[in-house]
Amino acid sequence: MLQRHPDWVTWKAQLWDTASGTWEDVVIKLYSEAELERYHNEVECYRTLEAMAGVAELLSEEVALPLDGEERPRVGLVVRWAGLVYDLVPPAGLRQARQILEEMHRRGVAHGDVASSNMTYDAETGKVVLFDFSEGLTRAMLGHGAAFLDACTCDLEALALEEAFAAAHPEKCACYLTARGSVAQPFQAAKGTPVAIGASDRAWQLP
Repeated sequence: MLQRHPDWVTWKAQLWDTASGTWEDVVIKLYSEAELERYHNEVECYRTLEAMAGVAELLSEEVALPLDGEERPRVGLVVRWAGLVYDLVPPAGLRQARQILEEMHRRGVAHGDVASSNMTYDAETGKVVLFDFSEGLTRAMLGHGAAFLDACTCDLEALALEEAFAAAHPEKCACYLTARGSVAQPFQAAKGTPVAIGASDRAWQLP
């Protein structure tokens, strides 16, 4: 398990792609009924940013899976696994994150929760990928007025804080975020359960 919150749960998992005959590393995020608006907002952000470099790839927005101890399945989404999360992305990675954010803003999406914990970082290639749009907002939601511009400004201000902290504490950069666990936990609650991927051309099944 990568993260457990009262209103959402996140797992790293491997799903079988029956079309290609390969296993895919993915992240499954399930929401409680109380947070369905947040779920829909996150899906809308991923849709708006479809195929954009530097943003995690949404594979499914129509997953419904049960959790242990819960009678009703939770709805959620599946994104492609993009890499490890670190306590603090190094300055070079944060500069790349700034470019990604600026392009996101041009495409009409504000992230809403910019932090190293919501980026993956590849120490070998320096590649950064942003994910977790649960606090995200789109221009379509807010309109073309000041509200969206304010949301974009908040993104850049949050990134500036990360940059300042990384410059002041280089020893903390690129340390794996151990709080999320380095070993993926199996998705026991749904083992062997088919996973519908909606309009996708992939047919997945949990191992």
